[in-house]
Amino acid sequence: MRAIRGRGGVILLVTVLALVFRPAGAGAATGPFFTMPQSGQLFAKFDHGGAGAASEFGLGTSPANHVAYLTGLPNSPNTTGEVLLGSFSAGQEIPFSMKTDFFGIYWAFSTDALTDPAVYQEVWTDRNNSLGFGGSAVQNLGNDQWLLWLDDAASGDDDDDDLVIRVRVAPVPEPATAGLLLIPVCTTMIRRRRD
Repeated sequence: MRAIRGRGGVILLVTVLALVFRPAGAGAATGPFFTMPQSGQLFAKFDHGGAGAASEFGLGTSPANHVAYLTGLPNSPNTTGEVLLGSFSAGQEIPFSMKTDFFGIYWAFSTDALTDPAVYQEVWTDRNNSLGFGGSAVQNLGNDQWLLWLDDAASGDDDDDDLVIRVRVAPVPEPATAGLLLIPVCTTMIRRRRD
C-alpha cells in the first residue's frame, strides 16, 4: 500500500476514517445540511440558546465571504425579529456560516462536510442523535419552518443547543403564476378606462 503524504493526503485519510468509523447513532456527514425545498425567500431568526461564547450566524463558504445576519448570539442578539437571508431556488444548498469568538476566532461552514469533517459534524449534525432526528440537527416544524439545533463553532460537547435558529421559506410565485394574478387587475383597469 502506498503511503499518503502531504496535508491533502492526511485530510483525505481523516475524512475517509471519519465517514467509515463514526460512532453508532452518529449523523452522516454526507449530503447538504439544508437544501431549499422550493424557490422562495429564506428568513432566519434567533430562537434561543445557551453558550458562553459570542457567535454570528449568516451565509458564506469561507471567512472571506461570510456575511453575518444574526450577531451577539446567544446572550446579546442584535435583533429579535426575522431577517431576510435572500432568495434561493428550489434544490439549492444554503451555505450557512458561523463565526464564534471564544478565546480566539473559530469558523464553521455548512458546506464543509468533506473538507472539515470534525467541525462539520460538531456544529451541523447531532453526532449522538440526542435530538432524535437520525443524526440531523434540522427539525422540520411544518408550514415551511425549521429549527437548526447548532453547537457554536468553538464547541466540543455535542449538546446541540448553543444556538437554535428558526428558518422560514416564503414561497415566491413563478413569473407565469404572477402574470396570471395580474390578469384581473389589468382587466379592471381596461374596463374603467373605457367607461
